[in-house]
Amino acid sequence: MGRPFEPKLWDLACRHTFLLSTVLAASACHLRHHSANQGPHHIAELRQVLFAIRALKSTLALPLTKQRADAVLCAAVMLNGINFASVKSQTASASWVFSDSPDRLDWLDWQLRFRKLEEATSQFLESSLLWPVINAAGHGPITDHSNDINLDQVPTTWRLLIGDDYNSYYTPVRMLAELRICEPLRSNALKYFGFVNKLSNGFRDLLFQRDQRAMWVFGYWLGLIGRLNIWWCSRRVEQDWTAVVLFLQGEGLQQHPGDEGRMWQELIADLSTASEWPLPPLATSHSLTMGN
Repeated sequence: MGRPFEPKLWDLACRHTFLLSTVLAASACHLRHHSANQGPHHIAELRQVLFAIRALKSTLALPLTKQRADAVLCAAVMLNGINFASVKSQTASASWVFSDSPDRLDWLDWQLRFRKLEEATSQFLESSLLWPVINAAGHGPITDHSNDINLDQVPTTWRLLIGDDYNSYYTPVRMLAELRICEPLRSNALKYFGFVNKLSNGFRDLLFQRDQRAMWVFGYWLGLIGRLNIWWCSRRVEQDWTAVVLFLQGEGLQQHPGDEGRMWQELIADLSTASEWPLPPLATSHSLTMGN
């Protein structure tokens, strides 16, 4: 989504109904985002997504070939983009952040399930049409860094956020520190989106529980995505990033006494400027230390 379709993709779409429906859904999604009258395009988008999913279910029951694996991977990437772009309202109050619906993170679950598809098609990945995309996004297994901690590039306040819970927060916070200094060029966009692939199911559960640290981490990433100014990301970022800021402010974290309150004051200040480029200064205070 966002790049012209390659001839090879069109050829695949002509051979696989589910991919053709996905391409049409992505086109309708694009028109919906750029049209004053969104209704007809939204209906077309939903219909084509439904057709694609039905056809995919039948395809996934068949043995995979290289061509079929390519088509499934291409469809999955576009369906993930469509799901990410599916924001009914841009108001923060309508965000999953404030929702009690049990399916409020379904859109994120779509992104996380891509790892299973990579595993199922692993024998075809390196020769896949999508291999340059998958490789550039840094997809691959989640690594346990708990015995190999290197936080030199992570700001002091962010390290305090991690605390001793390396398994839950280390990898995403370290990635945020790297992405923070990554120039928001379209050529670097896949590095930004690779962040989601490195999230564990445990981290997803923390988001579902509205864990304050996990919410900050994910909210900061949404802010970074906002730098890219990509059409299918803009509404999700505007709604959910704002909602995370409001949620954390509403938790009264900045009013906690001592170092904890100062930590959250600085973290929320960093979160509020995450989308800015050139890099804004971090709100790191010299009064905060890592302790003994």
